[in-house]
Amino acid sequence: MSGLVEAATQRDGERTDFLAFGPIWGQNSRMQSYSVGRQLPHLYLVPPSEATVAAPRLRAPQVLSEAVPCSIETARQISALFRDAYGDKYHRTVTNNPEWIQEEINSDRWIACIVADSTDTVVAHGALLNNGGNLRLARVLVAESARGLGLASIITSAMLEEADRRGLAGIVSPVITESVTTHCGTQKIFAENDFKPLRLLVSKFADYFGVGHRESVLLMGRAVSSGVDAIYVPSSMAPVAKEILGWHQLLTDVRDEASACGRTWHCEGRSSTTATFDAHMSILRVAIAGTPNIEDYRAKRAEGEQLSPEFTELKIEVASPSGCAVALEAQRDGFVFGGIEPHAEGVWLILQKSTDDVAERASALSLASREAEYIREALSKKLAS
Repeated sequence: MSGLVEAATQRDGERTDFLAFGPIWGQNSRMQSYSVGRQLPHLYLVPPSEATVAAPRLRAPQVLSEAVPCSIETARQISALFRDAYGDKYHRTVTNNPEWIQEEINSDRWIACIVADSTDTVVAHGALLNNGGNLRLARVLVAESARGLGLASIITSAMLEEADRRGLAGIVSPVITESVTTHCGTQKIFAENDFKPLRLLVSKFADYFGVGHRESVLLMGRAVSSGVDAIYVPSSMAPVAKEILGWHQLLTDVRDEASACGRTWHCEGRSSTTATFDAHMSILRVAIAGTPNIEDYRAKRAEGEQLSPEFTELKIEVASPSGCAVALEAQRDGFVFGGIEPHAEGVWLILQKSTDDVAERASALSLASREAEYIREALSKKLAS
């Protein structure tokens, strides 16, 4: 068995922390572990056999943010890590713009966690993308030279500990994360950290892994919360929406259009509509928040048709019947169910539309978790039709 310890060495008269990989045994021959940043238990190290190939010496994870700024050299190395793995297929600002990375990290919009080797070269990275306190775990990547050492799990644990440090004492902070469906290993890591599925978007990303087709994406959440008592979604989507909320132990009531009797579809209140187009990935993202109305949706739909995106993600606030009305209109336009995304102020219904056949692609996906399998089956049956 092998594990992880933090070993101190001396270099130029200073203490330097490294991650050492080798057999680790404690009292009663039980495996010892630790949480990044906490004091280590007493460990007994057993030297590896001569036949064991020496693993690289790696420094302990370091979190970079507004509080601990990122240097331009480190930003260049983060950029190079992604560029070496993906070339120009990944987000170009990440792979080609170290100055942008440095600014994002030092402004606390991108909380980075890095692991470097003994030459101070970044060999692993993970991020918490911070959108007004809503945290998304993303951009976890390990260099080929350091794979097989469990660094993805180490980075994930460090990022979640940082999220909890920023949250309320004693309360697990809500975090969501995306993984492409061909990466079952990352899904398993997230599942081991109490993440559960929220949505499945079929053929969302461009083929930056070179698999021959657009990548589908599974969104998972840990300790998500809902700020509303009830949501309104089309009846064809209500069963899977209720199931997803149940996985997260949320008591939010799920209602459909029939529950709106005696209530106006166009509730009083203002909507806030945004739309962004990622030309590199050919993704149109539309969000209708507040109290949605059909006119706003139709205007954004017309704009989107001019762009001809290969994938459209539509997020609708569904705390009122008017959100359900917009969802029904979008359903008639060919949008199908994508998922549910709760947050502190409410709940988003996620719809999707792709140039690929969503049901056909969904039926071919192989996902890691039983819950995600349920979403796959739901999509394959075209719940929205």
